Amino acid sequence: MSEIKSYLTFKVGEEEFAVNAKYVQNIIEYVPTTKMPDSPKEFHGVINLRGKAIPVIDTRIKFGMQPGEITNKSCILNLELNVNNEVTIAGILVDSVSEVLEIDKAEIQETPKLGTQIKADYLSGMYTIDNKFIFILNTERLFTLTAETDLNLLTDKAAS
Repeated sequence: MSEIKSYLTFKVGEEEFAVNAKYVQNIIEYVPTTKMPDSPKEFHGVINLRGKAIPVIDTRIKFGMQPGEITNKSCILNLELNVNNEVTIAGILVDSVSEVLEIDKAEIQETPKLGTQIKADYLSGMYTIDNKFIFILNTERLFTLTAETDLNLLTDKAAS
């Protein structure tokens, strides 16, 4: 029995990623963020979205890549996350959004533990299309945070 889900694909550097579309609240054009003191290096800043402060993570930094230029294709994907049993919204800065794909769970391959610069912990698998790999993000793991990068702390800072 197949289990097909919709995934939004996007680019970060030369790599293509996908996130389960059910987590995507909205996609907005890049807007400048407000930096916050003493925040982790992958924390790009906060944006004001309908009166709420939304923390934004720079995926390039999070994935161990060099910072990139903001272009007219740069976007912020606002994702609904369950962090510590609390629903919260956080943004991820991406280089561009590609398309929505319908992917059968049976076609998602395991991510190799070696051979990719992106931490395998942030990925739930890989999907192959047209001889290219698309890395599927594990949003819970991407935002499962250590003491150094606590999303709740960032959200609290942004609100004050």
